[in-house]
Parts: sequence; C-alpha cells; structure tokens
Amino acid sequence: MKKGVILLVLGCSLGINFALAHQDTILKLKNGTLEGLPKVFQPARFDLEKKVLTIGGKDLQLPPVVERLFPDAREEDIFGKLQTVEGVPYDLTFSASWYHGPSMLPPYLRIRITPKERDFRFEILVDIQAVKLLDAEMIVSLSPNSSQSIPIAIKGSNRVIPFDGAWESAIGTWQSGTIVVNISQDAISATDRGKAVEYPAGAVSVVKPGVMSLRLPDGAEEEFEFLRSGDILNLYLKRGGFELVLVGSETYEFYQRLNQEAEQGSAGQPASRSEPDLEGGDKPQPKSEERSR
Repeated sequence: MKKGVILLVLGCSLGINFALAHQDTILKLKNGTLEGLPKVFQPARFDLEKKVLTIGGKDLQLPPVVERLFPDAREEDIFGKLQTVEGVPYDLTFSASWYHGPSMLPPYLRIRITPKERDFRFEILVDIQAVKLLDAEMIVSLSPNSSQSIPIAIKGSNRVIPFDGAWESAIGTWQSGTIVVNISQDAISATDRGKAVEYPAGAVSVVKPGVMSLRLPDGAEEEFEFLRSGDILNLYLKRGGFELVLVGSETYEFYQRLNQEAEQGSAGQPASRSEPDLEGGDKPQPKSEERSR
C-alpha cells in the first residue's frame, strides 16, 4: 500500500500500525537557490545578505526582529555611536514539509540558525503556500536530553490557532489514513479498513473543558486531552496522539486531492519508496529531525 498524504501520529503498543513517521525534507542552498522543493514552489531562493526569501517567485522580506537572529554582524553602542563588529560563526540549514497531511501547520519552510559553540539556536517557520512568516523561536539546550523553546514575538505574523475545548466540537466522523474515528456525545469508536479497533473505542465522560475520561471495553479508564483547530482534531491519549481531519470538510477534500495526485503520480513506482512528491513521483529525500509542537 502506498503512503497517503493524510497521516496519523500515534505511539502505540498494540501491534496495529497506526502511524507513518514524518520528518522534514532537507533543502540545499546553492548560490542563493534553494534546491529540493517541488515545482509548485519554484523558483525558490534566499538572499542571505538582504534576508529575502523567494518562494514560487513571491518575495518575503524578513522583518528586522528576525534579521537580527542571523549573527552575520553585531552592532555595539560605543560612546553613543553604532559600530559594526565581527559576527558569530553559525550553521545555516533549510528544511521543508509539503506532504505532512492534516496539521495545524500549512506546507512550511524551516530556517535553522545554529551559532557555533553556543547552547542555543534559532528557528524561523514560513508558510510556503501564502509565503508569509508563521513564527520564530529560540531553542535553548538545558542538558544533552532536554531543551526549552522560547517564542520570539513577531507582530502581525504569528499564527493563530482557534481552540475549542468543548466536547461537542469533536462530535462527528474523522479520518487519518485508513483509520476512521466516529465520535458521539458519549462514545468513541474506530475502524481500520472497515475492521473495528478496540483502542480507542469506549464510552467517554466530561472531566473538564478539554479533558475527557475514556472507559475501555475491558473496564480500564483513562483521561485524555483533546483540541479542535478548524477541521483538525488532536486527541492526546495515554498510548499516543491522534491527529484527525473532519470527513467532508474542505480540509479533508484538499488532502484527498493531494492523496489522489500522489497515488496517480507514483503509479508504476515501487511502493517502498519515500514520501510522495508533489511533482508526481515517490523519490527518497534526506531527512532532518522532527519538529515537536
């Protein structure tokens, strides 16, 4: 079976393969040209000197607060006078995702700035469909195994995610890949290719806004969180997190079309290849670390 664009992210011990792992695709910056994006986002360039990103021929001038995240040169106020001093060496990498399925994020480009011999890095996220800035953050390393994200305020650019913590907003039929989840006022049921799935099937009851209690068929009970953002529903259960799209919605139809295009484009290609490419083929891509949101 070929991989679809609609993904389900779930850490699960059940032996049912709910998930397809997602990672960004690494892009190359060569003589100012960004290589690796599908044709729909070409031409793609980044002017490091002017801090101008071009996607699909549309330019995005990074605002001053974001420009200052690039430590090309620093300015110090010495006796009331600005003086340019030598910058801090850093690594600059680009990655993108246009195939991650229903998400609170649109197809995006990530710019990662990693100053050398420092315990922090900066990340800038750009919507490559609308060619606009989504957000920026500073990620500080606290230990070899932990880090902290510090948002950088960018007026008028940060994405706004409408939140609905009322269980009524989750009622309906939702899908991710071959998984179909039916939610009623007091119960959840799921099928995989038409076959009933025991987990997360069960009765639900309200704990508080955004938190429900799930009673499984075997009598076990556990709390879970949920968040609806537009046509996307996230269920954060004990054994993993579901990310679902509302069946029949505009978002669902959009990803169905992407799935069909990817399937048609990859006809005759080995099914074991990597994520579908919007140019019409399944070609392997180098990967970077997954973004945690």
